[in-house]
Amino acid sequence: MLALPTSPDSQADRFLMASRPRKVAYIARQLGLLLAQVDGALQPFLDDVNGRELLNMKGTLYLYGSARGFANARPDIENCRNNGIAVEELSHAEVAELEPNLQPHYYRGLLFNDAYQVINPLKLLTRMISVVIGQGGCLLPTRVQNIQRRDAVSLSLVTDEKTLSAGKVVIAAGVWSRPLAVQLRDRLPLDTEQGCHLNYCG
Repeated sequence: MLALPTSPDSQADRFLMASRPRKVAYIARQLGLLLAQVDGALQPFLDDVNGRELLNMKGTLYLYGSARGFANARPDIENCRNNGIAVEELSHAEVAELEPNLQPHYYRGLLFNDAYQVINPLKLLTRMISVVIGQGGCLLPTRVQNIQRRDAVSLSLVTDEKTLSAGKVVIAAGVWSRPLAVQLRDRLPLDTEQGCHLNYCG
């Protein structure tokens, strides 16, 4: 039996507390609410920058090597469906029909038809920046060292070069967001993760 701390302080403690089934279900619901709005919010940006040509709209395929592995995935499959994510379960034959060049070392598969990937994220971001600049925005290639609240409606951003004033600030610096958020008394439990993937030519 694993005893969980009542008031977690370390990253590991917070991870354990967030891994409880009830907490996992809550997190999934909140993420589902956010993700439900992402696609609709992104579409106007894609239209402005002709970004649809940079998307791979073929969905995402998950493969399972055994009946046991597929059965173990059942809670995750139902969790997806309960939170509005469309999942199609494929038999071995259906996977083979969809991807005939795959070696048949799989049991079954899952198809997320609504999923898509950005083929060239840098090109998409560059186009978005160009549109923002064209509409009167600006790009400052500098590092933000500090964020300070000046009053109830304004903030100051101290950069390597100068201090900027802003009414609203969006902190979107990945894992480097944490030290900036702490300055605004928002302790985000952020940490790095290693992402792995495999590209193959079919």
